[in-house]
Amino acid sequence: MYVAGEDGGNQVYAVSTNGGFSYSRPKVIGPVADLVDPIPGSTFRNDSFLSLAADPRAKSKTLYAAWVNRTVADGSAAELVVFRTDGAGWSKVATPYAGSVTGKGVPFFQGLDVSGDGRVDPGWQAMAAIDPATFGPGHAALNAHYPPLPLGGQCSSPPPPTR
Repeated sequence: MYVAGEDGGNQVYAVSTNGGFSYSRPKVIGPVADLVDPIPGSTFRNDSFLSLAADPRAKSKTLYAAWVNRTVADGSAAELVVFRTDGAGWSKVATPYAGSVTGKGVPFFQGLDVSGDGRVDPGWQAMAAIDPATFGPGHAALNAHYPPLPLGGQCSSPPPPTR
């Protein structure tokens, strides 16, 4: 059983081998740069929440983690990152999307799944605003993205929005 969260400037996880009665000390997955709350031009709350998914194949010890990192100080741009471990340490394996408020959209609220054949399926929302200094309804677009990744791979082109 796994539990994950944020500790200081890092995403971390802990493991329980007794059904959640006790957990290991938290171990670092990777660095996080939290989204600005709210994303410029939005009126909803957000954060760089971590998604954790286990490879369901028999005898697999592979875990994947995904979250969104802010890439500029004012929060107007960010990237989705995907990390992987087989128990020997974490490594970044993909950055399937990066965007800005005035471009194709800032990613937020990602999800992550690993299929029975090992395919990694990240999904996320992205918000683009006509004017990031304006708040309220009617001036922003929200799109959902869901591009399956090859195992440990990276998207070959920006994914189209899914509506």
